[in-house]
Amino acid sequence: MKKLHKPDSVDNDNDLNDYNWYAYLLDKLLDDCDFNQIHKNKLSIISYNYDRSLETALFNAIIDSYEDAENIDDCKSELNGIPIVHMYGRLDPLPWESEDGREYGDLCSSEKLSGIANKNIKLIQEARKEKIPSDANKLIKSAERVYFLGLDLTRRKTWNY
Repeated sequence: MKKLHKPDSVDNDNDLNDYNWYAYLLDKLLDDCDFNQIHKNKLSIISYNYDRSLETALFNAIIDSYEDAENIDDCKSELNGIPIVHMYGRLDPLPWESEDGREYGDLCSSEKLSGIANKNIKLIQEARKEKIPSDANKLIKSAERVYFLGLDLTRRKTWNY
């Protein structure tokens, strides 16, 4: 597996292009871990993001890191052992999650995206009705450690879209 080690010093935003918290997390998650043991990691994730970038990063890291990962069903099984709660829903499923899934990064029309959002994105009240906050609370209560990760807006001088 290609390791992305944190730079000793970060002089500018470009130094972080190849290293971010996803890379750090994946390093820690997969380091010295056999393929069929990934699901036994004590990792649970509560996300406030709607996108599927985390699931994509996890899936791609597993596929790229293990020879045993050629079987998509085995990869799905390992990933399903890592609880990921999207507090307010998320966009449509990825192809490995559902037959009608959409690849991460594939473009779709604004009409289709609007339909996806209407179907899958939850307001706070809707999330409560579906017991999503209580699912997240269970994960927090059973956690040995809780980390809060996010975007550090103070370090960004420019945004590249």
